Amino acid sequence: MGTTLRNCLVFSATLFAACAISTVANAQSTDSTRRSRISAVGGPTLLGIDYELALNNRLVLATGPSVHIEHTQVGLSHRVALDTYLAGQPFSGLFVRMEAAAVLTIESDTSERDIGFLGSILLGSTWTAPRGVSTGIVVGGQTYYVPGRVQRVQLDVSIRLSMGYTF
Repeated sequence: MGTTLRNCLVFSATLFAACAISTVANAQSTDSTRRSRISAVGGPTLLGIDYELALNNRLVLATGPSVHIEHTQVGLSHRVALDTYLAGQPFSGLFVRMEAAAVLTIESDTSERDIGFLGSILLGSTWTAPRGVSTGIVVGGQTYYVPGRVQRVQLDVSIRLSMGYTF
């Protein structure tokens, strides 16, 4: 398991570096009028839809519903995030994402329900083709907390891929 995680992180770091170099090299040809992006997001434990709105040339507000699936738990959530672009510009570059979500978790074994909070800090990269088709990847850490149940605090690695359209 450790080797697989290390390989994923090495691959992600290589992809981030390639995207950042590509973004800097193509900065003059990127269309700066693109202000929004809608995308399908997926990872080992998450499926969702994101709507992202560029607030300026460095900040993007993202929001969307998602389903989290882990072991015997299914979680329904609505995520809100703020992306800060470190290289490039919104929807074509390297960014850091701070994300929060309220999650309704249902245990499939016992039908027990809990409301918790999910917080994430992610490093990501997006790329947008001239016609608006875009793709992205984010990697980072997340924590899940259920108030009143200390034993339910979880710290996890999060990996997500997205495919969408920028307009």
